[in-house]
Amino acid sequence: MGLTPLDWRDKVNDRNLKLNNGVATEHKKVTQAEKHIIAKNENKEGIFTWKEALRQAIDEAKSVCENREQFQEYLKQNFEIEMPRNTKKTVSFIHPAVSKSSVRGATLGEDYTAENIDKQLNNNYQERIRNHQEYNK
Repeated sequence: MGLTPLDWRDKVNDRNLKLNNGVATEHKKVTQAEKHIIAKNENKEGIFTWKEALRQAIDEAKSVCENREQFQEYLKQNFEIEMPRNTKKTVSFIHPAVSKSSVRGATLGEDYTAENIDKQLNNNYQERIRNHQEYNK
C-alpha cells in the first residue's frame, strides 16, 4: 500500500484530530455478516441488513423521545423492537426479523451506546423546556 510501518500512526492521529474538531464523522460499525450481505446484494437496490433497519428505527426514536421509557415504548409500538437490556451503562435490542437474538447498542456503533442515546434524549428534553419557556414569555 506504500505505507511505512509508522505511517499508520500518523493516519490514525490525523483521523482522531479530524473527529475531535468535527471535520470528519465516525462511521457506523459494520459487522462481517453485514459486509457479506451487502457484497452478496451489491447490484440490488434497497437491500438493507436488519441491523441497518434497526439503526434507522433507533435514530428515529432518538429524534422524538425525551427519556428512556418513551424511547423503549416508541421502539416497541412503532417497530416491534424490544429492549431486553436497558441499564444505565448498556442497552440491547431485539429486531423482529431475528427474534430471540439480541444485539448490543455498542455493536451497532458509537451512536447507539447507552451513553450516547441518553445524551440525545436529554438534548430533546432540554430543547422542549427551552421552547416551553419561550412560548410562555
